This record gives sequence, structure tokens and C-alpha cells, in this order.
Amino acid sequence: MSNSSDSDYNFPVLTDDFSDKSSCSENLLSKLRKTNRILDKIVKFSLDQTHSIDEIIHECTEALCTTLEIERSGVWFYNEEKNELKAADIFLTKSADHHTGTVLKAVNFPEYFTAISSKRAIVANDARTDPRTAEFTETYLKPEDIYSMLDAPIRSGAGLCGVICCETVGTAKQWSEDEIAFVGSVADIIALAFEGNRLREAQQHIFRLAHFDELTGLRNRTSFNEHINVAFDAAISTGAPLYLYLIDLDRFKPVNDQYGHEIGDAILACVGKRLARICARTTDSKAFRLGGDEFACVISGVDEAGAKRFGRKIARYISRIYKVNHKQVQIGASIGCASVPGLVQSKDELLKAADLSMYSIKRNENTTFAFFDKILESSALRSKMLEKDLITAIEQQDFSLYLQPIINAADGNIMGGEVLLRWFNERLEEFISPEIFIPIAEANGLIPQIDHFVLSEAFSLISEWDKRGIEIPFVSVNISPETLMRKNLLSELDKIISGTSAPVDRIKLEVTEGVEMLNENEMSKIFSAIRSRGLKIYIDDFGSGHTGLSYFTSIPVDGIKIDRSLTQNLLTSEKSRIVVTSIVQLAKAMDLEIVIEGIETKEQHHALKAFGAIALQGFYFSHPTSIDDFEAFISKSNEEHTKHVA
Repeated sequence: MSNSSDSDYNFPVLTDDFSDKSSCSENLLSKLRKTNRILDKIVKFSLDQTHSIDEIIHECTEALCTTLEIERSGVWFYNEEKNELKAADIFLTKSADHHTGTVLKAVNFPEYFTAISSKRAIVANDARTDPRTAEFTETYLKPEDIYSMLDAPIRSGAGLCGVICCETVGTAKQWSEDEIAFVGSVADIIALAFEGNRLREAQQHIFRLAHFDELTGLRNRTSFNEHINVAFDAAISTGAPLYLYLIDLDRFKPVNDQYGHEIGDAILACVGKRLARICARTTDSKAFRLGGDEFACVISGVDEAGAKRFGRKIARYISRIYKVNHKQVQIGASIGCASVPGLVQSKDELLKAADLSMYSIKRNENTTFAFFDKILESSALRSKMLEKDLITAIEQQDFSLYLQPIINAADGNIMGGEVLLRWFNERLEEFISPEIFIPIAEANGLIPQIDHFVLSEAFSLISEWDKRGIEIPFVSVNISPETLMRKNLLSELDKIISGTSAPVDRIKLEVTEGVEMLNENEMSKIFSAIRSRGLKIYIDDFGSGHTGLSYFTSIPVDGIKIDRSLTQNLLTSEKSRIVVTSIVQLAKAMDLEIVIEGIETKEQHHALKAFGAIALQGFYFSHPTSIDDFEAFISKSNEEHTKHVA
């Protein structure tokens, strides 16, 4: 039997237009119609997302054998290196069996791998003499009594991913162009199914990364926010009680410091398992890890007595001894609970009430669980007073700036500083933490006014330093998405810029990763307008949400600041190291500047120096300091650098 000399087939599309009956017999017309019906059936089967990729492949191999009237057909996929083909399915007509697992290696069959990698069909009427398939003769063709082969490459969006192999047993076969076209069409269907499956797996992986905590397996903060929004609205509309528990571990930090992050992570994982076990045994309850040693549970369908029992059960389970790496460790928990309907009227109030309850436990060592009530409500009054104080402070610009140095990873020189806001409350005669007053400002729409104040002060500071000969390359200022959405943002910027002699290119605006939630086109316009004025834009807290670097291919930014959550386990978690390394490499490839925050140890600093031209920030170098102390830090750093150079 002679071989086909032409392997360059383009897989012509079959058609139902058979009007020219003079050129084909009724038998051929019938066969073509049947072939098209089979193709249509396979397409519909593959588009049904209830079918797995394995089911689709099984359908295809059976259809190939039936349509071509052959004894064997198979679908093979490449490994990542493209030097092996592994059988995803081999269908045998005689026994109607499906087989998997057989592996072909390029080192053993170089001619075949070379031929199929050319993206051409291999049409071998006599497979034992065809130079592309003859190397199978002794090990495969003769033992299986195979004579003819028709192999078609499977090409997905990622390139060549596999091959369809059709074989005759016992007799040779002359492959027709219609048969070649049919096999090519099936290859295209499998490629689409393969790509769709790959996309679904990627989406599922991304969803899990976005909604579940890797360490504990619990749902994460993103999932918590989504769930509490739906659950709260349902409780308000139906009147069915909803209970929120916020959980903070006691004595965890000393344990973590004493035994190391490996033991600490193991304890957090155990806490996650215990919470998951409690919720699995309790109807309508879910557990979440909000971050660090903070957890949450949400339960509905119980009365207040049942809710209190549930809270005490959480405390009892978490407070048990943990056996980790032959060590026995005991930690406790502070658990605050609030409910709706009840004393709270909104989701924010529910969270604040549970939070107040939890922190009331921190001040009372005799209990581990507190339910929000009238007594604790008095604590909320303090927040109301703080709200009034904050409004007054904004009106009177009664704030001070602190700065935290940003260091060159390669040589240790100061590259700049992040401007941070501090508020000393005159009525209380104490500093109020940003973690307390920023949420109050956000809830009352005061953030844009604070942003304007900080940005104006930053420009004035740069201008003053220039006059005094203090050299600092840049300062970065946090700008909220709320500020970016203001219609008069650009006019306010122009007014600030025109009112100072400070070089504009020494100001960097840091926008939180939440900016992704804004309209992409509008963001692109706003960012472009800001950058056209000479300012640089960084995306702050990168990695704390689920934004990918690909998002910034259409949004013009100058750099990213990698969130401290990704550096916490840099030295103890291989996955964390890989994630940070990947982000840095991709950001550099996209010509983005990079700052990594959260550097707290010498070892972290040493590990990150290997990245070269990036900037670092964290307590290891300096805590946020007053302007005077920051200037002293600059002076001292410059002196040490001068001595080192000398």
C-alpha cells in the first residue's frame, strides 16, 4: 500500500450543500450527511458545560471509530515540555473499552514528534513504511496489527497541545479528504473543549484564591464581605435573627514570637479546622479568616440563647491545648457578638458592635465571650464623640504629618518617604489611631478633605526641604478612590501645584488596590490626566485583593507597592516566596517601579536585596516618625553613607 506524499492538510469544512449530485453518489451524500450530524452532535455535547473534558474526549473517540469505520482511535496530550505524549483516551471498537495512561517519548520516536510538531496531519496509508511512523513498527504497529494511521494535531489558544490518532487493525486504508477533514474538525472541537476546560479550571483556581484563605481553608475577608451583605439584608427583610461573631486570638503573638511562624501558622490552621468543624455541626453557620489571627463566624436560624451557646462553644474549642511539632501550646480567644434585628441598624453598625464586644473582652480577663448590649452601647457613644472631634479637626486642619522611610534594596540609601497622618485629640489628650479615625472619616465622607490636606502639606514639605538643602528624592501620599472620583479633583490638583514651588515629579500618589472597583475607562482617563501633570501613580496594597498585573495593561500606572501580607511569610513559606518573586519579575517586565512593604527583620531585608532595583519599607528600617525625626534619620543615613564611601 502506498503512502500519501502530501501531509499539508487544512481540514476543509464539511457542508450540507450537496446540490451537485452529478459529482457524488447517493451513498457518499448519505455518508457526508451522517458525518455532519455526528459533528453537530459532538459540538453540542462539548458545549454542554455539565460534561467533563474526559466525557467529551470519550464521545469524540467513539465517534471517530464509528464514522471512519476503524478499530482504534485515541486522544493524546503533550506534557509541559512537549517531549512526551500521554494517552487521555484510547477507544477500541471491538471491546468498546476506553484506556488511558500510555506514554510516548520524543527520545524514542523523534521522527513522529518532529512531524506532528509541524502542525500538519500525518496521513499514513501504510504506517509501517511511512518515514514519519515507521519507527513504531516493531514496538507498536506489528504487535497491535495496525496498518494505517491518520493523526491530526490538536491546537488550542496556547499552541500545540495534543494529537488525535486514528488507526486500522488487520487491513490498510486509503484515507479520503472528507475523512481527513472530519478528523481535523474533531481535533478543533477537542481543542475548544480543552481550552474551555483550562479556562474553567483557571477561573475556579482564581475564585478560590480570591474567596478562600490558603492557610486555614476557611473563606476569606472577601467572601465574608459578600456573605454578610446578603445575610444582613435577608435578616432585615424577614426578621429572622442573624448573629455575627468576631474572634481575636489571645496570647498568639507571644507564641508566634517564641516558637516562630511555622508553629504560629500551624496553630492558625488548627483554629481554622476547629471553627470549620463547629460550623459543620451547626446548621446555617459559616466560618471566615479575616486576616492574621482574626476570624469570624456568622449564624442564623437560632434564638439568642442558642447564639450565646454557640459563642461559648467557639471559646471552649479554641482555648483547648494545641499539640504542634511535639510542643503543647495553649491560646485563648476574645469573642464579640452582635445581632440583627437588635440595637444595630446597618451592616457597618453590626460590624462595629461585634468589634466593640470583642475588644471589651480584651479589657476583661475573666471572660472570653461578650454579647453586644446596652452596656456596651456606651462604648459606641465614644465613637460618636470622636466623629464630632474629627469633623472639627478637619475644619481646623488639626493634624500632623509623620513619615516612614523608603529604602533602596540594593545600597540601603533613602529613596523617599511615605507621608502618614496623625491626629492628637485635644479633648482626650491622646493620639487617636488611624485605624479608629479613618473608618469614621470614610463613613462620613470626610476622606477627600483629609486627602487634600495631606497632599497640600506634602508639597509644602518638599518645597521647604528644597530651600533648606535637604535632599530627598520623593514622598508618597495616599489617595483614596473616593478622592479620585471627585469631579473637581484635577482643578484641586492644579491649584495645589500652582501654589507651591515643589517639583511635581517628586510626589507619588498611592492608590489602594480597591481602585479596581471603579470604572476602568474613567480610571484610565483620570490616571492619564494626573500623570500628565508630572505626578506618578502607584497601586498600594497590591496582592491584598485579587487584582492581577494584567489589569494595569490598560490602566496607566508607574509602580506597585506589594502588600505586607505577602512578605510576612517570605522566609518560611515557599509559596509566599514564589508569589513575591513572580510579582516582582512581572512588574519589572512591565517596566513598573516596585516597593515592598512590611520589612520587619534583617533576614527579610537580606532576602529581598537579591531583587536589585526595588524599594523597601518597614519597621526594620524605621517606624513612622515626626518630620523632625525623619530629617534626623536622613542626616544620619547620609553621614553613614559618606563614611562608607570614604
